Amino acid sequence: MHRCLPGSEKQRMIKLSAGFYSVFIIALIVLADRGMLPGWMTGCAEFPYGDNVGHFILFGGLSMVCTVATRFKQMHFFRPLFLGCAVTLVFVTAEEFSQRLLPTRTFSLSDLFADYAGIAFLGQFLCSKWMKLRHHMLKCGEDSIPKAPERRA
Repeated sequence: MHRCLPGSEKQRMIKLSAGFYSVFIIALIVLADRGMLPGWMTGCAEFPYGDNVGHFILFGGLSMVCTVATRFKQMHFFRPLFLGCAVTLVFVTAEEFSQRLLPTRTFSLSDLFADYAGIAFLGQFLCSKWMKLRHHMLKCGEDSIPKAPERRA
């Protein structure tokens, strides 16, 4: 039997994880702005679409952890949008356009599109599915989760 953290402790750990992930992303941006990215990161760009896949994963992951850390709070524009995704969208757009001002960086619409796609899929789509699953589990109780069949010896 596994132990579960109490709700407030779990939420504190989630927020701490989101904070660390955000610091990691900001550190990568600072290193890129100074032209000091580690070799393994610059090597990813040598693969076809490697840079775009990196943007998709990094910023999609950021929107996901921010959405979970803000407890799936939503804003309503044309349709519901998670607060974590909205904050990430603003951050990513500002960061990508700021690259036009730096000689060591290159503005790229394909990077921006990959950022937006990661936010839409990992942050918005997967988190909305996760939220619906959580709601269903809470509504129906833990017994509604299908259990794996037991193996006979």
